[in-house]
Amino acid sequence: MEQTPLAYGLTRDEADVLEKIPALHFVKRRFPGYVRSIEKSQLFARRFARDHILPRALEVEQQAAKDPEYVDWEYVNEGMRQGFWTMFLPKSVGGGGRKAMDAYVICEEMCAADVALTALLVFNFFGFATAACAFNPGVMLREMEDIKAAERKGKPLFYAWAITEPSAGSDVEDPDALARARMSIHAKKVPGGYRVNGRKCFITMGSLAHRIVFNAPTDPDHPLETSATFYVTSDREGFSVGRVEKKCGHKAKPTAELIFEDVFIPEEDCWMKEGTGIEHTLEILSITRGLVGALGVGIGRGALERTIQYAYEKKVRGHRLIEEDWVQMAIADMLQILNAARQAYAGVGLAMDAIGLFGLFQKPAVRAALRMLPGWLARTGRLQQALSGDWIHELFKRLKANAVPGEVVSYFLNVGSAAKVNGTDAGMEVASRCLDIVGLEGAARRYGIEKCFRDIKVSQIYEGTNQLNRKEVFKEELARQFDISII
Repeated sequence: MEQTPLAYGLTRDEADVLEKIPALHFVKRRFPGYVRSIEKSQLFARRFARDHILPRALEVEQQAAKDPEYVDWEYVNEGMRQGFWTMFLPKSVGGGGRKAMDAYVICEEMCAADVALTALLVFNFFGFATAACAFNPGVMLREMEDIKAAERKGKPLFYAWAITEPSAGSDVEDPDALARARMSIHAKKVPGGYRVNGRKCFITMGSLAHRIVFNAPTDPDHPLETSATFYVTSDREGFSVGRVEKKCGHKAKPTAELIFEDVFIPEEDCWMKEGTGIEHTLEILSITRGLVGALGVGIGRGALERTIQYAYEKKVRGHRLIEEDWVQMAIADMLQILNAARQAYAGVGLAMDAIGLFGLFQKPAVRAALRMLPGWLARTGRLQQALSGDWIHELFKRLKANAVPGEVVSYFLNVGSAAKVNGTDAGMEVASRCLDIVGLEGAARRYGIEKCFRDIKVSQIYEGTNQLNRKEVFKEELARQFDISII
C-alpha cells in the first residue's frame, strides 16, 4: 500500500499543544513565556521523533528481539548531541531548565513514535529526580556536575532506579504492602557503611546503568520500618548484572536483573536513613506516575495515527476505509478517550510546576543560591563532600519539607496515580480498537500498530501496576480521610 503521510500528529510542522490542552490558553495570559517553552518542547520532541525515532524504530526493535542487550548507540549519541541528558537540570546550573509540563509533552510526542527509544534518552531524568527528592546539596551538586561533564564529553551517563525484586514487585511501592512484603534484598550495618546482598529485577536500563539508586531494608523482617535508600556505582565490587530480559514490548531499551553480593555501600551513599526509604520512593513516584500517564497517551496516539494513515490509504469497495461511518465513529471515540487522558496528565504537570518539586527549583532563593556557585567550585570534590554532611542534609530536608510538605507529595501520589491509570488504560483501549479496524493486514509488523499494542500492555504494569495505582487513589482520596482500612 502506497504511503503518503498526512500532515497530522507527528508529521505536522506546527505546535498544537494549545489545541490539545485548552487550559494552557488561560495559563498563557498570565505566563506567556511558560507556554512558549512548552510549545518549543513539543516541536523539539516532534522533530526529533520524526527524524531520529520513526525511521529506525521497527529495525531497532527487530535487532533487540534477537539480542536483548542491543543498543542503538548512534541514536544515543544523537540524543547526547541534542541535550537530552541536561535538559531537565536547572538553568541556573547550566541545564536546559525544562519543567514538568515540558517533560510530559516531550514524553507524549516521542512515545507516539516509540516508547523504548524515548526511554533510552528521557528516563535518565531519574538520575536528577532521585537526587533532588533526597535533597542532599552535596549529592545534587555532584550528580548535576557529572551529568553535564558526561554530555560535554559525549559519553552517556546512564542511571537506573531499581525497585522491583524477585519476591516483591509493586509491594515495595506501597507502605501497607511493604510492611508485609518478603524482601529478597537487605543491607547490614557495618563499620563505615553497609553490606548489601540480594537482587533486583526488571530494572529499566539496568544493564547500561553506571549509577543505581535502590531501596533495601536493614531488617528483612521489618522492611517498612527499616527501608533505606542507597546509591551505588556499577563498578563497585560485588555488583553485577544478571539476566537481560527478552520482553513482549519496550524491546529497544534493555531491562535487567541486578545482583548484589556483599556490596559495600559507604555511609555517605546512604541517601535516606533506615525507616525513611519509603518516603523517598513515594516522592519519586509522585513525580514519575504522571509522566507514565503521558507515555500511555503517546503510545495510544501512535497506534491511532498509524491507523488513520492506514485507513486513509486503504481502499475497500471502491472507497477509502476512512470514509466508512463505523471507522469515523471509532476514530472519534479514540480521539476523545486520548484527549480525556491527556487532560489528566496535563493537570498534574501544571500543578507540579506550581507547587511540586519542579516549582521548588524556580523559587528565587534556590535559583540565586545555584547561580552564586561558580562552576569550577561546584566541581570541587571537597565542597561536594562538605555539603553532604548530615547536619546540612537535615537542614535542607527541613527547608524542602516546608516548600513541598508531605501533604503535597500525597496529593501528587493521588493525581499522578490517577493520570498513570488514565493514560495507560486509554492507550490500551485505543491500541486494541485500532487492531479491530485494520484487521489482519494492518496488524502486520511493518505498520507498527501491533507494536503499540505490545508496548502499552507493558506500560500498564510498570511504575506500579494499575491495580496498585487504583489503590493509591482510593487511599489518598478516601481511606485516610475516613479511617478506612486497606486490607
